Amino acid sequence: MNFQRLLKKFPEKFRHEILRRALVVPENPPGRFSVQIAETREDLEAAYRLLHDCYVGIGLMDPHPSGLRCTFFSAMPFTTAIVAKDGDQVVGTVSLIRDSSAGLPSDQEFRAYNDGYREQGERLVEVSALAVRPDYRNQHHVVTFLLVKYLYAYAREYMDASMFCAVVHPRAYDFYAALMGYEKNGEPVPYSSVKGAQALHMTVSAGRDRLERLRYSYPSLERSRNFAAFLDSPEPGFVFPRARRECSLDPVMTPELLRHFFMEKTGLFSKLSAAALAQVRSAYEVHFGAEALDQLGCFPAVSSRAFRYPTKIRAVLLSGKEAVFGTIRDLSGGGCFFVTDGKVPRDGQLEVVFNFREATFRIPADFRWETPAGRNARLEAGVGLEFRINHLGLRRALKELHRAASSRKSGAVHEPIRALESGSIEELVAKKVA
Repeated sequence: MNFQRLLKKFPEKFRHEILRRALVVPENPPGRFSVQIAETREDLEAAYRLLHDCYVGIGLMDPHPSGLRCTFFSAMPFTTAIVAKDGDQVVGTVSLIRDSSAGLPSDQEFRAYNDGYREQGERLVEVSALAVRPDYRNQHHVVTFLLVKYLYAYAREYMDASMFCAVVHPRAYDFYAALMGYEKNGEPVPYSSVKGAQALHMTVSAGRDRLERLRYSYPSLERSRNFAAFLDSPEPGFVFPRARRECSLDPVMTPELLRHFFMEKTGLFSKLSAAALAQVRSAYEVHFGAEALDQLGCFPAVSSRAFRYPTKIRAVLLSGKEAVFGTIRDLSGGGCFFVTDGKVPRDGQLEVVFNFREATFRIPADFRWETPAGRNARLEAGVGLEFRINHLGLRRALKELHRAASSRKSGAVHEPIRALESGSIEELVAKKVA
């Protein structure tokens, strides 16, 4: 009888204690493994191929002629594919999918659980598509551990995540629960995206308080014997994006990559519904322009609606001599969602003032709708504002998000957008209400 089968005979609390006591976190040999966002065609293709081969190998999908596993979410900017590399070879991958109007992959079977967390104000990020090359799986799980460590830091610092969710095979429950503090939601069910294999929905807070509780659940606080201490320690082989906390997306797709992966290689776009294709178009139209997307020949002529970028931007809403401070939680060229504890005026001349991409914007706006607490599972309590002008400077700033992300590959430097009106938010408010 192997160790795992023997362990299953013990009560859960005892099993998890044994696993935490037995943990030995492997060292990353200096200069060997690196972990980073998959940005190039080569790294993305290697990640999709590794995922395909691993899933086919364990019976979670049928072989695809392309040898790649790509989904609708792979094409969307809410998804970040991460790769672990040994030298220049991709040996492991995992993806993070930020919650959005497109939802999460786990919504298809576990929407009730996800909606419950959304209604509590959690900002969900789904951990998905974890795969490690077979010849690296038995090396003390070093590649898996490094991927988990990177995704934890990236989701918290760059995606503004407050909670992770994951769909795992029941056999992986003890690993996720004992070592990382995940909690299960309900019982296993057949999961359609992996040929009906049994799957369990699990969640864990991304907050530091949860990490500290996990740290003290281990008998040792040493990094090599404590997974929480390992997660919270520096890792020299990690490559993170340039800090950009105002927008929690790191888009890497280009029209050429969309064509290559989702038309030529996998034919995915030909299988998507018109509504799904409209969502993809909406996500990229501001970056690439309608003409570039029309040339792909697969998208509807008009996108579903203006794409809203998930953001965390300090802002103020002005009405006469009133000033209401809050946060812009999503932003498009046509409006924003403004979260505040203050009372928002419904009538009169409104202006929203905020700093974004090294520029200060002051844009006239109209109140359009309100979301009370708990009304919308994906939105905090706040108000929807529609901008009264087509602000070209803001549209340029939004477009720059994609250029800034892609500049990491080449080292190119883009000139910052000139501030449209000098002065900080506080100075602008002072001028307005004086």
